[in-house]
Formats: sequence, C-alpha cells, structure tokens
Amino acid sequence: MPTMAPGHPPGSAQAMSGRMVSSLEVRVSWSLQACWKRRSATNLDGTGGDLEDAGRKTSMASIDFLYKRFDVQPTCSDDELRRAYHTRLFAVHPDRNQQDSDATLKTQDIVDAFTQLKNYRSQPAPGARGPIKFEFSFSFFSDIRDVVTSRKTRFKEVWEDWQAHPTDPLRALRFIHAAFEAERGSSDILKTLLVDPILIDSASMLLSDAGTQGQATPHATDGVDVGDYADDLARRITITSEARCVTLTRWAEFLWNAGHDQDAIQILEDASSLGLAAPSVTEALRSLHYRAAQYPHPATGAKCKPEARIAHLRRIIALGYNLDYIHKFLAEAYHELGDDEQARASLRQAYEMNPDLSGAVRISHALGFSPNRKAAQVPAASAIRPKWTKPAQVPTPTQIRAWADDRQWASILGVADPADYSRAVLPKARDTLRAIAVALGSCNEAEAIRSLIGLLHFDYYWDVAQAAVVALAKIGHANTLATLKAFSGGRNNGAANWNQTGKEYLRQCISYLQARVDQYSSLVNHDAFRLLARAELESERGNHGLARFLLENVAKGIPRDHPDFADAMVLWARSCAKMNDHDRAIEIIRPMFQTLRERGDKITISDVGNWLWNYVGMEDYSDELDDLYRWALDFDLHLIALATTPEDVLRPLRGITRWLERLGVGDTVIMIRELIRMEAPGTGFVDSHDRRSYVRHVTLSEDMRGFLEAFDVRIKTGAVAKLKDVMGSEPWLSDER
Repeated sequence: MPTMAPGHPPGSAQAMSGRMVSSLEVRVSWSLQACWKRRSATNLDGTGGDLEDAGRKTSMASIDFLYKRFDVQPTCSDDELRRAYHTRLFAVHPDRNQQDSDATLKTQDIVDAFTQLKNYRSQPAPGARGPIKFEFSFSFFSDIRDVVTSRKTRFKEVWEDWQAHPTDPLRALRFIHAAFEAERGSSDILKTLLVDPILIDSASMLLSDAGTQGQATPHATDGVDVGDYADDLARRITITSEARCVTLTRWAEFLWNAGHDQDAIQILEDASSLGLAAPSVTEALRSLHYRAAQYPHPATGAKCKPEARIAHLRRIIALGYNLDYIHKFLAEAYHELGDDEQARASLRQAYEMNPDLSGAVRISHALGFSPNRKAAQVPAASAIRPKWTKPAQVPTPTQIRAWADDRQWASILGVADPADYSRAVLPKARDTLRAIAVALGSCNEAEAIRSLIGLLHFDYYWDVAQAAVVALAKIGHANTLATLKAFSGGRNNGAANWNQTGKEYLRQCISYLQARVDQYSSLVNHDAFRLLARAELESERGNHGLARFLLENVAKGIPRDHPDFADAMVLWARSCAKMNDHDRAIEIIRPMFQTLRERGDKITISDVGNWLWNYVGMEDYSDELDDLYRWALDFDLHLIALATTPEDVLRPLRGITRWLERLGVGDTVIMIRELIRMEAPGTGFVDSHDRRSYVRHVTLSEDMRGFLEAFDVRIKTGAVAKLKDVMGSEPWLSDER
C-alpha cells in the first residue's frame, strides 16, 4: 500500500508529495513516421510508393500538395492555415464520421500534414526536408483512477477516452478542459499538453466542438450497447460555451506566466475570431495585449519595442476599448518611434476624450502639446496644508475605540476631518476614518453630527461614507433625516454611485431615523410582546430599520429568562446588521455565543460569522480583537461539524481561509485551498487565482499563536474528514457542469 502524508487529503499536493508511488511513463508520438508506417499505398503528393520513404525525402512538390490538401495558397497567413486545418480536421474526425473505419487514420494524416507545414513555415529552406517527429512524454501516478474516482466522473471518462486515442487533438483538448474543470492544473501531464504547439494551434476548436464531444466507443462493450454508451458519455462531458471560454482564458494565462506570451495571445485571438467567445475572452484578450504593451516580458523582462506596443494598443481599441489612456500610451509609443505627427494626433484624441487626462504631462511637454483646459476652480481651503502627512501621525482604529470607551470625544473629533489627511496617508487612514464614524455613532455632541456629515460627503472611500450614514441614523434628528434623504436622491453625487447593497443600507438607516424622529412617542408605551410581534412583521416586510427601533424598546421590557428573549435578541442583532451596523449586532449577540452553539442554529451562526467579518475582517490585526478572531474561527468550525451537505462544509471552510489570511497563517490556508480544489472541483468555492499575496505579515499575540496551533490540528482532523464524508454522500457534486 502506498503511504500517505499525515494530515493531508488524498490527492492533495501534500499527500502526493508524501507518497511512495510508481510513475507510469507514457510516451505519445504524433509523428509523420508513425502514420507513414501504417500506410504505404499513396504518397503525400498522390503518387504511389512507400510513405515512410516519402517521409525521408519530402520534396517541394509534397509541400505544395500539403497546401492543396488544406485548400490554401503557400502565401496564406498562419491564421488562414489554422482555420483551414480546423475545417479539415472536423470534416474527417471519427466523432463526425462514425461509419468510416478510416476516420482515425485520416485524422492523423491531417494532424501530420499540418505539423509538417507548420514546421516548414517556421524554418523555410529549399530542398528536401526530413520527417517531422512531434513527441512528448509525461509522468503520472499509476493510481490515477483512485485519485479521480472520488473527484469528477467526467475527468475520469475523458482521461480514459483520450488514453484510447492519444494522437487525437480533439480528445486531447477535451482532456485539457476536463483537467481544468477538475482543478488538475498543477499536474505534469497537463502542463506538457498546454505548451504543445499543435494543441495551441488547435485550442479554439474547443468552441467549435459542439455536439460531437465524448461520442466514444467503450474499450470493452461486455454486452453494453455502444450507441447508448456514446450518448451517455456525450451527455456527461458536454462542454458549455461559458466553461470552454473559461478553459481557454486559464490556458492563455498559464502560457503567459510560463513566458509563452505570443501563444497566449494567439489562443484568445483564435477564439475571438470565431465569433463564439464569451465577453470574458475579449476582456482577457484585452488584458494580455495591455500587459504585452506596457509591462516587461514575463520571461525575459525586456521592454516591448514601440512597433509592437503600437500593434497591441491598436488591437485593444479594435476590441472595443476606445479609452483615453490607450491613446495616451499610443502617443508615447509613436514618439519613441520618432513619428511625432502621429503621436500628437493620438494625444489630441486622448485629450478630446478626457480634458482632465492624467499622467500626460511628460509626453505633452515632449511633443510641445498644450491642451485646451478650463481653469480649475480650486477652493481656497484646499491650499491649506494637511495636518497629517505621515503614516505615523494617523491614530489606529484601536486608539479610536479606546478613546470612545473613555468618552474622549474631543480627541476623536480632532482627527475626524478627512481634509486634514494628505492623499499620501489616506490609504493608511481609511480604517481610522471608518472607526471614527462608527465611534461617533455613540456621541451626542452637536459637533459629532457636523463631523459625520463631512465624512458622509467624503467620497474617496465608500465604506467611510456608509459608516457615517449608520452613525447619523443613530444620533441624528429631523434635519439629519432631511440630509440623508437628499443624499439618497442625489443623481450626480451622494449615493448615486453606490452598489445595491450600499443603497439598501442607506434605505434601512433612513427607515430607522424616521422611526426615531416620528414614532417614538406613539410606540414606547406599548407592551413589549406586542412590539415584538410588530417587529417580526416589519422584518418580514423588509423594514429592518423600523424593526430595529421596535426591538430596542422590546429589549427594555422582556425578561432575560423569557423563552422569546433569545429570538428577540437575534432579530434585533440581525436588524442592526441589515443597516450595516455590524459592531452593534456583535455587541448584542456576543453574550449569546454559547447559547447559539448549544441551539445549533446554523443560519444565525453563519450570519454572526458574516457580521464579525464586516466588523473586524478588513482591519489590520490587533490583539485586542483576539476574542473576536477566535469566535469567528470557532463558529466556522462548528458549522462544519453541523454540516450535512457539501455546501455547508465548503462555505465555512473558505471562510476560514479568509480569516487565516488576515492572521498570516499561510501554510494552513494553502492546505485548505488545495483540499477544496481537489475535493470540490468545478464549484464556486474553488479560488480562481493564487491568493498567496493576500496572506498578511503580522505579529500575533502569544495566546493567538497557541490557539492557531490547536486550530490547525482540529482542521486537519475534523474538517478534512467531514468534507470527505459529505462529498461521498453527494454524487451530484461530481456530475455538475
């Protein structure tokens, strides 16, 4: 029995690295020689003779005949030749010619002919050329079925189908797609295929390969109807257009990172030219052209020459991204090339699109270009030098909270004006300004409302403005209500550019402030249980701001030992969270953490985890928040213990990775991410990119380090086993998409 690395799931990178397994060396040859040895009736030029001998002595007449086979001229472009190759391959492929016993050989002939032409065109030379032997080899674990069976059935089936036809490019493409879907992107076999020049030229055929994929004959029928088998296999590995586009973009990204920049662009250009690609392909193609134009080469680090930069930038415009900064970059490239006339034309167009074009001072001076700009109306106040110009001068959110606990409002108000912070320190001050807005929600001084209104109209960071909205709803009055309503209805400013979640937060805050201003006197004397019933009704209607106001009064009159007390507190906390007041929601629910665990209330526990994230998840680590970090991680692990479905395990597992990234625990994050990738490929819980850069470098408290060491053990034992258990009980996960 092969041994397995302790603490790691089967199939994970860590487990595989710890195995003692034998590798199956598979060597596949797509060669003219292989095909020529099978057939000897006709030479490539149509004359009789031995094809193996023809391979040793290929004449220019043979090359001309190859062009004729693809119905193209010797002067055709590479793109035209690839399209002709795709057409011919589809025409003879066995999937579309199941009654033709020679379809496989014809397909191999087409591949061989294209390979020879491709080689001839890349190294043109007069005279005879020898046979072109394309060959690749790879290693893969001999227990492939053991690894795959518990993952995606489709990957296993496509793998077996391709093994039976290893020289078929369409089946190789289907295997590449299935491997990406099954998150086997790190396997050696896939990496080998992804850089193969024939498959790169064939890649866009994934988009044309509709309705034929997977119609393979079983290796041994054993009484199984071949037609039924083919229909079932075709159904299982049907590739949706969107999924195929995802595969092509991931393939291109792999090639780019491996230094094959031109191949990466070619794959997406070929896909785009078919007219079948999703918008995501166009966006990925734009991104590659932009990186090629503006960034050093991924392998050599060399800067793109101006001629190539111009071609890339013009292609971006042709793709539909006619943007001012692209024309500015064109001006810079033309200037570097020495064509200042064209450079001025491009820069003029950039300024016409955006009179306030940024980053164009140097090129404008170099070209002697003076754009016609309106004089900027700069308020006199902006000439005042900011007070805080260094990061060390910015108080931390921890300091703000300490001042709020001690009711040192003067200290907080003294740092509450965003105009006092220079642009250089604003990123550092973002968490601080948000903490200031939250803290002032408990301050009843008139100056607090004025400061909050200033933060409300500070549109540099949306989260600061949203925190100010909550605070104003908590301490504001009738005039404040009018201010928030005007802010909500603004067309060119205010909340007009907020997303739907932010606008919903604002609506609930206005509802709460409206209740405070208008309804307090009529409701405060009602019976607590009547108010609770009304609050439940308003919550069901989506009026969470009004529900919160009612529940604040319920809390004053309901005994802690009453059976409805816990439900009332949960509803109160949830209404606060619906207003984006997550710190108050945590404050309400905090004494009930243990009660929630004992009740096994999965929905509320999950909600509390989200509230904790919104409360502290975006801030830098501070040991004063250790309790909240521990609760968040414990809650997610408790949800896993209660889980009965894959989704119930995968969601908190991914949540745990986000918390551990903030705490700098990179090794455990990588282990969990690899576990999810291997056990649940094709789901939305698999991260689409490497998040190593998200792991922060922090100095943890001694208590937190001890907690995380024990937590790591709990993850590797309980969570891993739980995921494997629920995945085994839910076969739908292997069959989706």
